[in-house]
Amino acid sequence: MAPRHLRPSPSMARWRKGTRSAIEGCFEMMKNDIISLAANKEEDNSKIARNDFPPDFIFGTGTSAYQNEGAATKGDTGISIWDNFTWRTPYRIQDGSNGNVAIDMYYRFKEDIDNMKKMGFQSFRFSISWPRILPGGRRCAGVNKEGIKYYNEFIDTLLANGIEPFVTLFHWDLPQCLQDEYGGFLDRKIVPPPPLLGIQPRLDSNYMLSEDSAEPTENPHFTYRVPKTLASLYKSSYLANNLECDSSKNNFYDPKNAYIVARNLLLAHAVAVKSYRTKFQEQQGGKIGITLVSHWFEPLDPHKDEDVKAAKRAIDFMLGWFLEPIMKGRYPQSMIEYAGKHLAEITPEEFEMINGSIDFLGQNYYTAYYDGVDVKGYFAWSYSDNFEWAQGYMARFGIMYIDYRNDLARCPKDSAVWFSKFLMRNPNPPPNKRILNLMDTESKKRLRAMEE
Repeated sequence: MAPRHLRPSPSMARWRKGTRSAIEGCFEMMKNDIISLAANKEEDNSKIARNDFPPDFIFGTGTSAYQNEGAATKGDTGISIWDNFTWRTPYRIQDGSNGNVAIDMYYRFKEDIDNMKKMGFQSFRFSISWPRILPGGRRCAGVNKEGIKYYNEFIDTLLANGIEPFVTLFHWDLPQCLQDEYGGFLDRKIVPPPPLLGIQPRLDSNYMLSEDSAEPTENPHFTYRVPKTLASLYKSSYLANNLECDSSKNNFYDPKNAYIVARNLLLAHAVAVKSYRTKFQEQQGGKIGITLVSHWFEPLDPHKDEDVKAAKRAIDFMLGWFLEPIMKGRYPQSMIEYAGKHLAEITPEEFEMINGSIDFLGQNYYTAYYDGVDVKGYFAWSYSDNFEWAQGYMARFGIMYIDYRNDLARCPKDSAVWFSKFLMRNPNPPPNKRILNLMDTESKKRLRAMEE
């Protein structure tokens, strides 16, 4: 029998896309028009239909590697901080579970992609597991060909089903070896970022992540997902990045860690974007951006200046922390005023590199708000129930129900049925030219290989 930490837990035996000006418009709208936005009344959207949106508007769903894939020790896959954390301290997860099996998407992705196609989704956002590709954290420590083969097959299957891949390069599953070596994102050694750009997103494994390995693709790429949340975890004594932290001691826990990690994430993001634009973008014609997160904040009294400023400040500390450096090359003024001595230093040259380092902006939101930007797509999070970090498998907000007691059977929830009806109301959606071009490219390559 496998060691306990390698077995499933008991519960398992159960875009924002647009031009720079559009993004800046979103930022200014969110920061400066709180009072007027608060006055908007909710509209009745009960009869909303797919054809109420532009023909090129993208509807998709998403997952992340650690939360969904499973196959934690498959082949030469390395150990991530979440593997280590859940194995060593299961009591810190609500149900004592881990991502060893998750929803088994590693082995069942064809079934899942078929479900997405049946529901009518045009795109799918997923992340690449850093330790599955680079078990030793770096390219010089070896590349896992089996991991590369998996993602190639995954992407081929999406394309064959008319679903456009949206790739997230990193979604929190840092290789444990890098956490051990220098504290992960607490050290500037993490910049430049993980050399995953060679996967963009298709990769011929024979090239072993060399610069000429990326095949032409127009697919968008996200460097990081919700970096603010990741940065905040580094000041917590609770989650994976601080496994060695003993809450009874003060030798590790420090709220300033969040500002250090945020600075290093911004720099790593900017270096990744610069690398992509220099080495791949002209050849591939793709886009690269980042996904941020923010709640919506309104003043307690919209007529009181201090309440209005407090609401703006809250947005600055959640969204502006990352968006203002990316869009304007500086920290938000309110953060300088209220957290100046704690903010990690970014040099003028580094701010210049960070400034403008997105082609599009992804925005996670959990509370509704209005804005005036050119929104080009929507991804429902998430495709299925999954391992929801500290909550384990206790939280269920996927549109597909996962029966953890019945071989991880997939069952559509009411939300999946709603999406299916909504997306199918347009009986003749325009063909996805990007998908057709990608499929045509793949077909031509295979034909050439057969001829040779």
